[in-house]
Amino acid sequence: MTRLTRDDRQSLDLGKVASSAYGARNALSGFDLPDVVHSDANEERIRELEAEREKLIADLEQARQYLETMPNQTNALLTQSGNGQKQLGRFTLTPTSLIAPENVSGDELNVMAEFIRDVNGSLQFWIGDLINLYFAMYGNANSATINWLSNALDIEGVTLQQYAFVCKKFPQHARAYNLKYMHFREVAFIAKELESKVSDILAYASENKLSTRDLQMYIKSLLPPKALPKGGLDTLLSKERAPNLGNLRKLMSSARSGDAKAKTALRKEIDTYRAWLKELAESAGLE
Repeated sequence: MTRLTRDDRQSLDLGKVASSAYGARNALSGFDLPDVVHSDANEERIRELEAEREKLIADLEQARQYLETMPNQTNALLTQSGNGQKQLGRFTLTPTSLIAPENVSGDELNVMAEFIRDVNGSLQFWIGDLINLYFAMYGNANSATINWLSNALDIEGVTLQQYAFVCKKFPQHARAYNLKYMHFREVAFIAKELESKVSDILAYASENKLSTRDLQMYIKSLLPPKALPKGGLDTLLSKERAPNLGNLRKLMSSARSGDAKAKTALRKEIDTYRAWLKELAESAGLE
């Protein structure tokens, strides 16, 4: 069976081909070869015509199937159309808008939604790979390259360095398609005691379709609880360490009355007890 190349597909007038494909297939299916005087030469010619007819029917059927899986060319290649606009199928993309044709179909909207989802989940990978390509071309990572890309992409340099680091740590062949950049970022900076389990953790996330939040919780479940402070829970929950609600209530009342010193003291108390709560959560294995 002859397969359509990408150039063949892009050059198709889908409406005309669809009509021709259905019509020609039906016409050929009911076509009878004319009676001829039987001879060895004629028998051979008949076999050749039969083979050509079957091949044409098969090719037209493949074209029909292709048309059914590509509604209205929505997933055609993205092309530049000037003034910052890009064309994706029958959609026009501008820096501030997604413009659809008047007779847009539900299938086209679905394909566009999938396209946006894929771009949103892949953009950090593309940028990270791009940065590493620059590094490979112009030498090791340097501030001049990062600064130039930061201005070109309008993204903070620290963020770009993180993209590049994650993409270098996880080469393209190691990235599961159903995991997003954020999944790989979570494990790129994983605790040392879990570094040997990174491949297993990513495989588990991929197989179980974990969200980024679910992956965070799964990683935490693999970590042993942090050691309790000297003296254990008794020290952590002692009167000296536990929040003094009475004092907080007095500071809160004064702060609400406009006392500047009380507001400053209240902020310090709140910061102290935030640290205490974090330590309590870590000791219980919650963080």
